[in-house]
Amino acid sequence: MICVFEFLILNQQDIFYLILTILSAFFVKITDLQVDDNKKFFFKEFKFLTAISYGSIFGYLIHADPGFGAIIAGIILANIFSNKFDDLSHLLAIIPFFLIPFILGFSKILLMVALLFFISALFDEKMHDLSEKRDKKHKLFIVLSKYRLFSWILALLVSFLLKDYIYIIALVIFDIAYKLTEHIFSRN
Repeated sequence: MICVFEFLILNQQDIFYLILTILSAFFVKITDLQVDDNKKFFFKEFKFLTAISYGSIFGYLIHADPGFGAIIAGIILANIFSNKFDDLSHLLAIIPFFLIPFILGFSKILLMVALLFFISALFDEKMHDLSEKRDKKHKLFIVLSKYRLFSWILALLVSFLLKDYIYIIALVIFDIAYKLTEHIFSRN
């Protein structure tokens, strides 16, 4: 008998990529805390190390897996186009992001999926910026834009259509790790 939820079974490779996703979220948030909140970790230039770390992980995942590659390529490019890479440390993350796949080769990224994630993430970023300027009467708008739910909705839809759970799982895992890192280090 074939299980309807067979596509939800994790293999070792997926688990490894999800662990890398958690690490990348940690490094992204640590970099953000240093850049945006002027938080100090170990030494002043630590943000360059954390940025290069997350850029390297992203570059490796683009090289290694089409699902992760499509999500990461789309979302990072949207962040670049939204001017979210506004510090030298984040700009340094772009180097391994492009260099590693160039040297090791690209996975067969699903270009249409990457384009959809680019559009969705670009929309999320623009809406997030608008939500900070908007009055609090439009609660649905605030929730959708504050939490960048358009990318989540797209990930859920793509996961369902392609019968590949990794799109929604990777995005959820990244966001949870990012928020958890923020929670842990904002208390200090």
